[in-house]
Amino acid sequence: MKRITLAIDGSETSLRAADFAGELSEAFDLPVDIIHAIHPELLTAPTAGLAYERSEGVSVAPKELLLAQGEEYLVAAARRVKAAGGHVDKSKKRIGSPVKTIRDFADEAEADVVIVGSRGLGQVEGLLMGSVSHGLHATYDNTLVTVQ
Repeated sequence: MKRITLAIDGSETSLRAADFAGELSEAFDLPVDIIHAIHPELLTAPTAGLAYERSEGVSVAPKELLLAQGEEYLVAAARRVKAAGGHVDKSKKRIGSPVKTIRDFADEAEADVVIVGSRGLGQVEGLLMGSVSHGLHATYDNTLVTVQ
């Protein structure tokens, strides 16, 4: 094995996946590349960011809010990887279909294993967009680890 790709969405299961990626990184001295994929449909959702705007009294475009939130997810995941003893090589956020974006990122990085949380999005979003872990299981050719 040469590399690990960790796909995160900020959920508790993706943070547990970061812990596991860190442990695997330490055990096999492998770098971890972290990806956060933002589904393009979320960028135009009329309710994206409304709670934040109301609580802070500001107006934020959904795209800006989602990109900032994605950056927070990447930082949190990198901290978890490092706390578990691993090392992060790179982290990226990209806009695109999560399954395809994660698969393409892992292929570009020449990852030997992709680690994801078993469930991330809420039930409504999961029903609308489908489960990323299920989509990856169906389409990814290399090793995929799903963390509960």
